Amino acid sequence: MNWLDAIFVVFLVLGALRGLLTGKLLPLLIVSAIWIMSLALAVNFEDQLGSTFGDYHWYPLLAFFIILIVIQAIIYWSGIPLMILKSISWRPRGSMDMLGGIFISAFITAIYIGLIWRILWEIARAVARTSSFTAEGSGIANAYYKLVEGSALRSGFIDFVDWYEPPVGVILGSIIAAALVGLAVAGRLREERDYAESEIEDVGEPESSREPENGGGTESL
Repeated sequence: MNWLDAIFVVFLVLGALRGLLTGKLLPLLIVSAIWIMSLALAVNFEDQLGSTFGDYHWYPLLAFFIILIVIQAIIYWSGIPLMILKSISWRPRGSMDMLGGIFISAFITAIYIGLIWRILWEIARAVARTSSFTAEGSGIANAYYKLVEGSALRSGFIDFVDWYEPPVGVILGSIIAAALVGLAVAGRLREERDYAESEIEDVGEPESSREPENGGGTESL
């Protein structure tokens, strides 16, 4: 383990600590599900989209992030997370909220780290393709490659993201996508039902059924 690994371990611990302090297990579960679905689609289709750009070695990685960003933008712009949250009446309390927040927040942080490692490793591979690169050489480029290549955690975090490739990604992504759509539809229906009920309450009782302010009696002469 080198100092670069230590930095990412600190990030992972901070992510878990954030989950402990803020809790919010249910919103974090929704966010993690969206990340899993986005990663599954991005990993499964990065090669197909990248090949349309050309044969350059950066194109699959570029395609991966394009798919990831587009999916995330569509989901959050459409308000799906809020609709899903409204469709679930269960709310964790106390220690379950905090402990769940620790693990789910650490899980999401591990995804962030895996994405960063994907970029760092692709840069290192690009360095290794240069004609001036040698395993025993010196210089900034060589030092960078040795730092990234010598990481003890690099492959684990990259595999954590690439784990969603076929067939796992197709199956898992489809299941989660269907679940998110179903919950979003349920949330939308509940929102419309609550709105309709609030409209009925606002209308109130008809005027004819209300008691006169003076109790219905005649004024005294």
